[in-house]
Amino acid sequence: MLRILNSFFLFISFFSFAQKDTLSVIKHTSEWIVNQDSRVVYRAMPNNFSIEIPNSLSFSVSGLGVKSTSKNTFEINPGAGSELNVSVQIVLKNKTKKVEVFIFKIKNIAVPLTSLNYNKDPILRMSKNNLKDAVVRVFFEDKNLDFKFNVLEFTLRIPGQKAIVVQGNTITKAVFEQINRYAGKGDQLTIFDVKSRVGIQIKGLLICKIAPVLITIL
Repeated sequence: MLRILNSFFLFISFFSFAQKDTLSVIKHTSEWIVNQDSRVVYRAMPNNFSIEIPNSLSFSVSGLGVKSTSKNTFEINPGAGSELNVSVQIVLKNKTKKVEVFIFKIKNIAVPLTSLNYNKDPILRMSKNNLKDAVVRVFFEDKNLDFKFNVLEFTLRIPGQKAIVVQGNTITKAVFEQINRYAGKGDQLTIFDVKSRVGIQIKGLLICKIAPVLITIL
């Protein structure tokens, strides 16, 4: 139990290892991870980590879906299950051998959500005036994921009208005029079929769809 607590403490506090000479530190290295000390890995995509072990002669790393990519850098591709154990076998300078086990939670990448003017509820209640120049954005609800989405196109549906395909990420003046003319109090507009490009490229990651957002006119 003490070993597990020590591993957890060091995992969330990168600089604490300076006072010790036998313990390892594992850190996320991917640009899109907000929490650099998160003990979470994502299914269906590579998860990159660096491992630092002060005052060691050598070390090796093992675990299901774990492979070395460069010196002190490893990639984790989790499979089935909800947890993954990563074992670090260490040889210290005094030739003592030590093993540390880090437990990661495995998560699936959820469908990205659509927001309007940073309102992140899936169903919004807004006046028509608030829709003028409104900006469509895409985000992950999981705060560990910091993908930068560039919205290229979206479709707006007004009840009783033909769907409008909008280029870019903003409700234009022409589109707002359609909303102002045809949408009334209580009507529900839908923004869907959002086309977006991720600001960074991640090998092996495929985002199939983006959830729509519904707007009820006040």
